[in-house]
Amino acid sequence: MILVDALYPPRCLHCMQEMGKHARLCSHCLFQFTLIAPEGRCEKCFSSISTLHGTCKPCREKRHAMRKLGACFESYGPASTLLHTFLRSGHPHLAREIASLIVLQLDSLQFPDFDAVTMIPNLLFNPQYAIGREVAKLLSIPFLLTLRKEVRADPLFTLKRNCNLIHKKLFLLHTRMTTRQIIRQAADALSRGWPQTLYGMTFCAT
Repeated sequence: MILVDALYPPRCLHCMQEMGKHARLCSHCLFQFTLIAPEGRCEKCFSSISTLHGTCKPCREKRHAMRKLGACFESYGPASTLLHTFLRSGHPHLAREIASLIVLQLDSLQFPDFDAVTMIPNLLFNPQYAIGREVAKLLSIPFLLTLRKEVRADPLFTLKRNCNLIHKKLFLLHTRMTTRQIIRQAADALSRGWPQTLYGMTFCAT
């Protein structure tokens, strides 16, 4: 297989339709590649709500360490396939594409400027860190390894030693969110470092 076939396969990554030119996605799948709009989403956790604007009941009833959480795409369709392909291959071109989409959504959701980017870790291998580093490059801020995932269930995350987050405006990234519990637990751990603000974003979310 030549290099161009590996980077831009002659079949659509998502639907596997044959294409006459090298590209990641066919025109039909590209049409589905639309960032989630904030309308109809909780202003705190980005879950679906019945009104155009507002806050969901769980967020009104319980305080969270994170100021605001956003998401780029639903957890299905071409975006999910793109993320799965990256996590399987680890190719830097895909990491840059995903990072660019995250930064576009940051602007769309009018998130503030940040001092540093950090990311939710896995227990062993962390290919998703490549996305975090690319986001940090695009925003011209540092990428920090701040969290350690524990084997035991409680707490699930702890701050790494000598991790100085005091008064920093942090941007916490996650690749795929099936439940908001994990990203909230990560935010709780980060809050123990006394950051000034903490915002979060996931690439794919249900």
